[in-house]
Amino acid sequence: MDKSQTRIGLAAIEKVFKFGIPFNSPHKIKMRTISKEQVEMELPFIRANKNHLGTMHACAIATLGEFAAGLVIIRNLEPTKYRVVMTQLNVEYIKHGSSNLVGICKSGQIFTEQLTAELSSTHSSSVEMKTEILNTSDDLIAVVITTWQLKDWIKVKKH
Repeated sequence: MDKSQTRIGLAAIEKVFKFGIPFNSPHKIKMRTISKEQVEMELPFIRANKNHLGTMHACAIATLGEFAAGLVIIRNLEPTKYRVVMTQLNVEYIKHGSSNLVGICKSGQIFTEQLTAELSSTHSSSVEMKTEILNTSDDLIAVVITTWQLKDWIKVKKH
């Protein structure tokens, strides 16, 4: 078992991301699994994540989807070599979330090979990721589609 799959490993990753991405800290997102093939994260049904109707806030759902997709990308690519920036976010809300939610984002089998090949021959690359958001009954609550620009840090213009 990979260290990122152990309870202690997942807790350590959570702490790093809570510090590194302060916006995500109040959401109390928990890491469930992190591998090159799949990331699963849980969004708790707490006051900070609720809207005025008492259901899960749309932006909390979008954040869960974006966070899971970003982790799949950086798990497959070396973050010290490539800059990863989200350029588009689209959410289809299907049902109200009234329980803890789980975001699941998967990479394709040849995901890494395609990206690294494209990045070695172009200035930058874009990749679209899909995260499914499920409730505790495994009902589909939302689908979050994110588009990411990937660029070698060497090719990033410094201001």
